[in-house]
Amino acid sequence: MPDTHQTDDKTAIINRLQRIEGQVRGLQRMMKEGRDGADILTQMSAVLAATRRAAGIITNMHVRQYMEQSEDLQDAEVRSKLQATLDAFSNLG
Repeated sequence: MPDTHQTDDKTAIINRLQRIEGQVRGLQRMMKEGRDGADILTQMSAVLAATRRAAGIITNMHVRQYMEQSEDLQDAEVRSKLQATLDAFSNLG
């Protein structure tokens, strides 16, 4: 049975990603309409910030999950998953 906290986290992430998706559709519409570049870049900045926030939440969720799943943080598999998650987050720039 899924952990309620994990289910709530996933629901929150999905909702956040759907909002980002809407923002990206707005960007496409702005481009098609020939809107001012400054307006487009302002909206793009909002999308980037929202994406970074979502990435931070996803990273936190997975790190917490790995820590809860293992009583022994010396476990090589857990350390590998933690490192891969942190590396992926670092690569977001």
